[in-house]
Amino acid sequence: MSWWEWYCSLWTGDALQCDLSWWVTRAIAPPRWLTRGAKILVIDANPNDLTELLVYRGFDAVGLDAINQRVVTAQHSTDAPVRFIDKQLALPEHYFDLVIARDLQIYRQDLSTTGSLVASANLLSCVKPGGRLSILVRHKPSWQDRPGGHLRSCFQRHFQHFSVNCDARFLGDGWLRWRTWNWMLGDQPRWGHLLVSAQLPFDTLTRVQWHELALADPQAVLPACCAWTRRRAAPAIVTPARETTYTST
Repeated sequence: MSWWEWYCSLWTGDALQCDLSWWVTRAIAPPRWLTRGAKILVIDANPNDLTELLVYRGFDAVGLDAINQRVVTAQHSTDAPVRFIDKQLALPEHYFDLVIARDLQIYRQDLSTTGSLVASANLLSCVKPGGRLSILVRHKPSWQDRPGGHLRSCFQRHFQHFSVNCDARFLGDGWLRWRTWNWMLGDQPRWGHLLVSAQLPFDTLTRVQWHELALADPQAVLPACCAWTRRRAAPAIVTPARETTYTST
């Protein structure tokens, strides 16, 4: 959020809290593309802050905590038909103008698996024709484990299964973060977010058709999407302790 939004909300007596910077929130929910009153679904481990911020900007936003199976409806926001039925998430079809999926565990795994494709099919099916699906993934790289997350090409190949235009870009942390200064000094790679935006066509598919694309050719064995995924999936190699022999003198 920007400093002006924080100041205005504090002046009214209800300060907004959001851990995302203003350029990240502007990228995932561009004001030029969204109209006032647009329906937005936020899927996050803690969707309260981002949902409140979007409602403050004039959108009809609803948050979803998929881990604790909790639906968060911000003040002055209408109830969206999002439910948990037998511990399974039920999303409406062609309902939201924008779906924001932030740091979901399914997108921290191999993107070429059937489970990740089915998860994307569920999210794409609840987006209106011409709407957008935005995926935000936190990147925390280190010198020993680069790049610290998926590559842009991983998501581009992932959405090629659905024939959907996908734009992936990296949004680095701000200049006030000490890790950014370490990156400038060459001490560590830069931290930030990977933003993936999938733009749906106006002649979008039904939920059954999205799932058919996700489950197409299930017997095909696809390699892991990137080396980072292969390293995470590989079992740890345990080095046996060296035996020490003591001799008496």
